[in-house]
Amino acid sequence: PHRHRHPVVAVGVRQPPPSVEPPRSHHHPQQPKMAVNEVRMKTAEHKLQIKSGESDNSATFILGDEDHTLGNSLRHVLMQTAGTTFCGYSIPHPSEPYVHLRLQTDGSVSAQEQLRKGLAELAKCTAHFDT
Repeated sequence: PHRHRHPVVAVGVRQPPPSVEPPRSHHHPQQPKMAVNEVRMKTAEHKLQIKSGESDNSATFILGDEDHTLGNSLRHVLMQTAGTTFCGYSIPHPSEPYVHLRLQTDGSVSAQEQLRKGLAELAKCTAHFDT
């Protein structure tokens, strides 16, 4: 019976690596390289869209090119603002650049005016970061 012989490899002797061409880059030369797990976010078509509710005291505001940072901060400020009965936000999908902010007031002020108040208050709270 013939035995299959395995090729003999000298231990400790460096053999030249097989010739392999380096991978070619397919990205635009002016764009920085992206990490394997990095994703480029889409940009929003609109910075603000308003979906009115049943009355002036409720609306859903769709904020473009924003994320949890503004969504949660604005929700927090609005919930502490007099006249707000409900405020919540969601991000419909992680790859979409939108925050949906749902706002309801007690009727003493419109949802749009309450949003303006909340944005102004948030701007005051964060003004010291600009310096």
